[in-house]
Amino acid sequence: MKKLIDGYRNGIGSLWGQIERAPKPRGIKRIKDGSDYQSVSRAKISQVLFPGDIEVLLETSSSIMIVPSLSIGSVPFSSLELPHSKRILSDITSVTVLPSLYDTNLSVPMYGSDDIEALVIGNPKFSDDPDWVLPQLPGAEKEARLISEMFNSTLLVGAEATKDNIISRIETAKIIYFATHGVASAINPLDESFLAVSGTNKRQARLTAREIQNMNLDAELVVLSACQTGLGGTEDAGIVGLARAFKIAGAKQVVVSLWNVDDSVTAELMLEFMNKFIGNGFDAAQSLRLSMNKIKELYPSPAYWAPFVVINGKGFISSN
Repeated sequence: MKKLIDGYRNGIGSLWGQIERAPKPRGIKRIKDGSDYQSVSRAKISQVLFPGDIEVLLETSSSIMIVPSLSIGSVPFSSLELPHSKRILSDITSVTVLPSLYDTNLSVPMYGSDDIEALVIGNPKFSDDPDWVLPQLPGAEKEARLISEMFNSTLLVGAEATKDNIISRIETAKIIYFATHGVASAINPLDESFLAVSGTNKRQARLTAREIQNMNLDAELVVLSACQTGLGGTEDAGIVGLARAFKIAGAKQVVVSLWNVDDSVTAELMLEFMNKFIGNGFDAAQSLRLSMNKIKELYPSPAYWAPFVVINGKGFISSN
């Protein structure tokens, strides 16, 4: 199953990434990368995950919650096609990934967007990393500035987006938003999975999953608008990496990506998401579904509209 999932997810990216004049991906090109992923039909995955009885239930569901094991958590469920009706899942229902069955008991704190303290990080000044090529992300900086205007925000961009500045502010923020490069490591998910920040050396310029999981967060929503932030090492309970690190640290909802994402289109998608998040009762899963469907009208390839997923836990923000 893992081979099918990896092939489908990476196959989506390869289809558009090889197009001449394709937009520069936000994903990071590994200097020593020689992988050649096989593209697999999503129909094969759908047939395994959505047998007849499950498909019937999905057709009438407005939202679904998935508790994955092993690599199932890296499936882009919203892009899957039901085996018989051929309907795309995002056209029918919102999808939320839960770390465990214990996370299905959702509390509902009440906020208005003007009262929410947000920490927004965008396009840090990247150093020369020994392992990764880190191009600057002008679309991410514009995205971060626009997102910061929606809340009572602290904005850190460019050289200000250092690890020290982030750590000193992150534990009091209700919304945490990163628009930067992200790396997922299956070999060493805690120390080699990281968000790229501003710094002059490897230690300063990487906010690792291990550092994140040792924080004490009070965040209702964390958005990782970066590449492959939903991936990492695989264990029985699912994917271990940046998303799991934020959950361990205390974040209620985490929005992450499953493959390398396009800089400018991602900015469009996430701005749409945050606007809908505020306007639709602060429901992250439903807001993401509506945003994906709108972007899908402009960019039909799942590479553009389907990389993000909501990982939920105990609680989400709701408006009055």
